[in-house]
Amino acid sequence: MLIDKYGRRFTYLRISLIDRCNLRCRYCFPINAKFLPMENILTADEIIRLGRIFKDLGITKVRLTGGEPLVRKDFVDIVEGLHSIGFKLNITTNGILLGKYIEHLKGKVEYINISIDTFSPEKYAFITRSTTKFFYTVMENLERALNSGFKMVKINTVVLRGFNDDEIMDFVEFVKDRQVSLRFIEYMPFYGNEWSPHKFVSINEIKSRIEKKYRLEPVKGYSDVSVDFRIPGFKGLVGFIGSISSPFCRTCNRLRLTADGHLKPCLFSPFEKDLRRLLRGGARDEDIKEEIIKAVYNKPFGHPDVDALLSKARENRVMFAIGG
Repeated sequence: MLIDKYGRRFTYLRISLIDRCNLRCRYCFPINAKFLPMENILTADEIIRLGRIFKDLGITKVRLTGGEPLVRKDFVDIVEGLHSIGFKLNITTNGILLGKYIEHLKGKVEYINISIDTFSPEKYAFITRSTTKFFYTVMENLERALNSGFKMVKINTVVLRGFNDDEIMDFVEFVKDRQVSLRFIEYMPFYGNEWSPHKFVSINEIKSRIEKKYRLEPVKGYSDVSVDFRIPGFKGLVGFIGSISSPFCRTCNRLRLTADGHLKPCLFSPFEKDLRRLLRGGARDEDIKEEIIKAVYNKPFGHPDVDALLSKARENRVMFAIGG
């Protein structure tokens, strides 16, 4: 099993299928960023082989991310291959291409996370550096997903002061008549993502704003990172992910695999283990397992404070190159 020197057991793997995306969100994508060469991106067969290896090591849950995972032409092949291994599959997407794949995902994917940071088409176009047309496509695909029988549809909302913090209550009221799990996420500092303490809104502040109008009743054991609440009379849930103000490092059970095949035990640490080199160098599965076990064992206990993260941001990858 995958256990680090602090005794944490790892059962959850986030696989970035590709670093490319059809949006350029300001908190994720530096304006001068460059994509990886396509020959460095893991093939579908390589992803599925690593999936089997991680399954043998105790990984039970896999989330497919990007970039935008749905821009891969072999996306369905990857989903089917990982599903056949026996994983509980989840997906994080910006929702633009989701309508095309909903039927393919039924019965294979449990949770779908859709990133939506505003209900204003104009603000959506600004934050994503795209067009208002995409906003309407995402909202249409969200409703389709909600009516397609998935175990849960979630909305991920990054809150930025002066941009969308005036919409907090709009998001809360959106879940009143919909069985959707809304998660407010703190703005995290990465190189080139315009992070500023003046734009940062803590989950405690968001929660206190909501509690001025609604009673939040804790929901226990629902999510591994989100602190979730139910509002009496609401169909949906409201959750909070405080990676900066309330980090969950002590109970972390997740690992990340980048699109070019590097294992990242910690989101904020620059340390990576190159598994692609092993795959393409003829390594046996047992050799790869041994390297994964070593890398996971040395996972840092937690990430530093914001000032330290900002000073070391250049040593880490940018957000879209790590995977959401």
